[in-house]
Amino acid sequence: MVLALTMLCAFVPCVHAAAIIDSGTCGDNLTWTFDSNGTLTISGTGDMDDYRFYENYYKTYTTLEGYSSFIVPWHDYSENIRNVSISDKVTSIGSWAFPYCTDLTYIEIPDSVTSIGDSAFYDCTGLTDVEISNSVTSIGEHAFYDCIRLTSIKIPDSVTTIGASAFNNCYNLASVTIPDSVTSIGDCAFEYCSLTNVTIPDSVVSIGKGAFSGCGSLIITVDENNAYYSSEDGILFNKDKKTLMVYAKDKIETIYTIPSSVTVIDDHAFQGCYSLTSITIPDNVTSIGEQAFWGCSSLSSITIPDSITDIVSYTFYSCSGLTSVTIGNNVTSIGEQAFYWCRSLTSVTMGNNVASIDEWAFQATSLTDVYYSGSKDEWSVIEIGDFNTCLTNADIHYNAVGTASPMIDDVSVIADDETGTNGVNISLSDVEYDSQLITVFTKDGRLTENAITDKSAGDKSKTSETTSDSFNEVKVFIWNSIEGMKPLCEAESITIEE
Repeated sequence: MVLALTMLCAFVPCVHAAAIIDSGTCGDNLTWTFDSNGTLTISGTGDMDDYRFYENYYKTYTTLEGYSSFIVPWHDYSENIRNVSISDKVTSIGSWAFPYCTDLTYIEIPDSVTSIGDSAFYDCTGLTDVEISNSVTSIGEHAFYDCIRLTSIKIPDSVTTIGASAFNNCYNLASVTIPDSVTSIGDCAFEYCSLTNVTIPDSVVSIGKGAFSGCGSLIITVDENNAYYSSEDGILFNKDKKTLMVYAKDKIETIYTIPSSVTVIDDHAFQGCYSLTSITIPDNVTSIGEQAFWGCSSLSSITIPDSITDIVSYTFYSCSGLTSVTIGNNVTSIGEQAFYWCRSLTSVTMGNNVASIDEWAFQATSLTDVYYSGSKDEWSVIEIGDFNTCLTNADIHYNAVGTASPMIDDVSVIADDETGTNGVNISLSDVEYDSQLITVFTKDGRLTENAITDKSAGDKSKTSETTSDSFNEVKVFIWNSIEGMKPLCEAESITIEE
């Protein structure tokens, strides 16, 4: 008998309990353990502590007022945590509880939990499956930020609040159902996801700026009974359609005219609409939000109407196909990086009410010409921020009423024997900004005299005079300025027969 038991034991593998590597407390009545199998266990009753956050990926820790503890006590093991077991008596998931747990693939939130804290699962890049219990009422800001392997999420009908950037940059997240319990969706909540269809229920009373920006193929439908929002052709508006909030990025049209009812283009409204080549902004639009057209790389030109007074920061950032911009006459300020990285931009037309251009506004462009409706003196008092050399090195055309290149239509000789005045009369067209008229008088190829004449917008003709009566050829140029010497049209020559 003893021999038989001995032989049986020889064939039964020994099972060793996982060794506890570290342990501690994580709430008034909560404890934690981390074992050699990579399992983090939260035990006890009540709320988890809220923790402070990583300032950057180098794990320098920053004080943040109002948080109960310093950094999460298991932070040294974050990249080795494979499983998280949470007791069914835990009532909240603390802020920054499980950031950077890159080996964590599955999490189940027990029925006892009512809230998921800010950044609770921040950058858990291996997370593929999340089960949120029907007891949870709020999902905190950045709760699942950068959980890039999530493809779908079921939000239970107990949730009322989805925090700002809760699922931001979950770029494989293609399916989400927003239940009738939800009343608030925070700023950038689903930014840069792969959502294709979202229905906003009638319970929602607040949608933050950029909540669905950067979702490449998104069509939004709003329940017709919603008192605060509406949709048309997949585009999200507020109820009276005065604010355009999110453009439908899956539309096949490349040209879009914003409805005349719209007065506000919201932050991020057209962000990442890569297929749009032309957008018409009506005169009744009075406000365009930050990053409204960020990354519209196929947009070739834009006219900002006179109803706009400020172009805010990052409005047209990285519109890489943009070649020309016309800025309304009532714009007074152009914000930081408003046209940054519009690398094809060569021409800007602006009015003389511009008082400030913030740093980097036109940097990383190919700007060659600025058509400015004011004088040189008015341009000199504009406050231009640092890092705008692409702007300051461009040719500034003063008193501009258009962008057409001037033309020399005719050159005719004048001679007045009584006064001894000699010279030429020059007929002009398309003179839409100040420039310099250069007339060179020669005799048998030798210079006898040249005349420099200021040419102003609207001039139809100019006379260039010389005191010399010894010339048999005249050549006329139009330059942007004496300093720049950039030809604006073909020179015109005449030869005088002896």
